Amino acid sequence: MGSTSLGTDRELSKEERIILFSEMDLHEKMTFAKVRSVLNLPRNSRFNLENGDRKALVGNITACRIREAIGETWEAMAEGSRSQMLEDLLTIENAQALAKRGETHWKFDRVAAEHFSEIELEEDYSAFSRHAMRRLLPLLEFGKSITEAILELDPNHGTPPTAMDELPPCENLRNPIVQRTLAELRRIINHLIAVHGKPEAIRIELARDLKQGSKQREESYKRMRLRERNNAAAKARVLTELGGSEVKAWQIERVLLADECQWHCPYTGQPISMAKLLSNESSFDVEHIIPFSRSLDDSFANKTLCLAEENRNRKGNRTPFEAYSSNADSWAAMIGRVEHFQSDYAEEKLRRFLLRDVPGESSFIEDFSSAQLNDTRYMSKKAAEYVGHLYGADFRKHVQVTKGQVTAYLRSAWSLNEILSKSGRKSRDDHRHHAVDAIAVALTTPEMIRKLSEISSGQSRARRFPGMPDPWSGFGSDVRQSIEKMIVSHRVERRVNGQLHKETFYGIIRSREDNKEHAVVRRRIEMLTDKEIKENAIVDPSVRKAVETKLGELNLPPAKAFQERVNHPHMPSRDGRNIPIHSVRVFQDVHPETIGGTRQVQLRNNHHLEIFSKTDRNGKKMWRERIVSLLDAKHRLREHRPIIAKADEDGNPLIFSLAIGEAVELTLKGQKHLCVVQKITDSDYFFKFHNDARLDKERSKDKIRISGPNSLMKTNCQKVVVTPTGLIRYAND
Repeated sequence: MGSTSLGTDRELSKEERIILFSEMDLHEKMTFAKVRSVLNLPRNSRFNLENGDRKALVGNITACRIREAIGETWEAMAEGSRSQMLEDLLTIENAQALAKRGETHWKFDRVAAEHFSEIELEEDYSAFSRHAMRRLLPLLEFGKSITEAILELDPNHGTPPTAMDELPPCENLRNPIVQRTLAELRRIINHLIAVHGKPEAIRIELARDLKQGSKQREESYKRMRLRERNNAAAKARVLTELGGSEVKAWQIERVLLADECQWHCPYTGQPISMAKLLSNESSFDVEHIIPFSRSLDDSFANKTLCLAEENRNRKGNRTPFEAYSSNADSWAAMIGRVEHFQSDYAEEKLRRFLLRDVPGESSFIEDFSSAQLNDTRYMSKKAAEYVGHLYGADFRKHVQVTKGQVTAYLRSAWSLNEILSKSGRKSRDDHRHHAVDAIAVALTTPEMIRKLSEISSGQSRARRFPGMPDPWSGFGSDVRQSIEKMIVSHRVERRVNGQLHKETFYGIIRSREDNKEHAVVRRRIEMLTDKEIKENAIVDPSVRKAVETKLGELNLPPAKAFQERVNHPHMPSRDGRNIPIHSVRVFQDVHPETIGGTRQVQLRNNHHLEIFSKTDRNGKKMWRERIVSLLDAKHRLREHRPIIAKADEDGNPLIFSLAIGEAVELTLKGQKHLCVVQKITDSDYFFKFHNDARLDKERSKDKIRISGPNSLMKTNCQKVVVTPTGLIRYAND
């Protein structure tokens, strides 16, 4: 980080960096004004990191939150103890267990232990391991950039690998989703190489949001809900002002754009009315700030409204800067209007209005693949780097990353969506939509990008792409036939190192009310549900009454009523004290099993189903089942026994085993169908068609549910293996 003052640039001195480092360790964030004050810099100086309207620097959030909870104890701790405490915070999910750990192991008093159990750490991944940071930090403190520090420690960092004949095992990544995805990618590509040889080119569609943690996903959901509310509000206004019973998506978009620019054309200042905006002969266009033919960006972030005559006769296929900056007065007035945009996209649209050049425009048309490799989305970057092992130093010529937006344009231009959807829109209910996407991705060549750009130039509704030629004669028919014959290969879940049971530990008590044993669990009262209150699930009648009385006084559901500890109910003790109720025992409708001799848990998953052949007394062939839980499979592994038994305890031979994701042929209503194991319970087996991508709740009418081994036998069930290229191989075990 450097500072600028009176027209001169300089880096921070070593002494300034030490001071700033010490201060940042004590604050979750520091504004740049505070940084200037701490370093005794002039008030008019400016840091390079302030570019882009950044307001503050992020400090040591983890240490600050721990310090806030436990005080100066953190400062006195050795590094090893700090690491162990962090490990506790990351791995102990039960708040009561964490508080107890604070008291018994870390010797906190009760208040500090309670605060310790409530610490919320950031949900994110560190860019470097602890070992790497120990080596990098001294160099960074000395003033080197992160790139310089990495190259000093590893001069060969970033050197392209030597070309390989097949993909090697992937490196151990921090993100388990990415790790698993790359392992599947390796399996498929190596299989294709074995069958067809090394491909001339590999194209990867841009993956989205795989690196998001729960907080980021929650923010995404909030933005999505906000957009839905805005869309609903815009729809209601259109219905109120124009009448009718139907509102088109393009009308909603226009109203949202008008709201953003406060119902004035940003280019001319002309006022916009609802009638003029939404009429069939509208005098206002939806306009691409960066021309669509030069950016292929049809997102809301690249759209605004413009007086139709102005758009078609002046702005045209130019950026705002190119079309208007030569007239200082009209340019200043236009930018002033854009500065008053009101939406989440306001800052981004102002940036686009001010752009002097379209980034990467020449390479976008002439060398599309190279331009796309600059995209740093985590999944796509890792995938491109990984498959680059096949080509060594020349991997950029062979491995290309394309954007999903371009894939969508090509699907639409070639009517590919209609193969799996009658509506003409992309359907995600069928797994084969990935194959349709893959066809579009495979054909996203620089030549296709050039054609898209040429065809979209001058079109008022560019998404339609009139006149986009098919890649070859009979293309649509060929694709349809291939998709209809396609068999979907599913990932099989055979791991034994998964979670053996659910996180909750249960207690077993005998109820005074029915004299039967019941499972119970201790729960914080703010976590109680309305259903548990209504069904009298709280074990102790006196406690139950106190909770119900307090809820009646507050007239709120438990989650809101008990959010503040001052609202928690109380019970009188025998010695006259008023004891607050912070947690209660609640009956649970589960049947836990004992593990470790004393702990009662509910098993999380069944690992697989074993089907054995049996002959009854009359010589009739029958099937016999054995369901193996994940815990059972773990025991077999520890005892060095086969995870899948070749015979049952009576010597009946195994016919086959089935695990989640494995494929079978079933005869249903006289027809053979390829299906996939979806779930195995103690009484039923659930299957779905190999191409069915719908969620469980969306598949209620089409669930394939088979009860018991003999019902399964009547379907002529045959286990099969589907290769990565979609070929079926009959299998047993």
